[in-house]
Amino acid sequence: MDSDLKKYTNVEFLKESQTLVMTYKESTIMMTDVEFRNVKISWLNKITEVRPKNLLIDASKNHYIVGPTMQTWILDVLEAIGNLGVMKLAIILPTSVFPNTSFLQIMEEIKQPSYHIRQHHYKDEAMNWLLRSQMM
Repeated sequence: MDSDLKKYTNVEFLKESQTLVMTYKESTIMMTDVEFRNVKISWLNKITEVRPKNLLIDASKNHYIVGPTMQTWILDVLEAIGNLGVMKLAIILPTSVFPNTSFLQIMEEIKQPSYHIRQHHYKDEAMNWLLRSQMM
């Protein structure tokens, strides 16, 4: 599972800001549903390990299209991260049309998460939002 995480994403924990950053790679164009699930499980394990206050998902280079079955499953994952102490989630949307649409569909389905969630187009604006909100 961790090999799928490294194959399709870069994960970095920014200790000073308590932010876990997951950046999708171009290689996601070849990612399968099983690999997508493995990536998310590994990601949840990382969240459990480091207990960040903030999450940043940079999906700007993501090419994987989250289908209906995976959309339902990912909603459970997004609910679980709230139980792990996450307070803020910033998502940088994919630039490709179909992956972008699948991400937007997931965002529309999220029902009152226990953390703040916001979509962005640029990494700088996402990080600024995460850091600014920590000061509030």
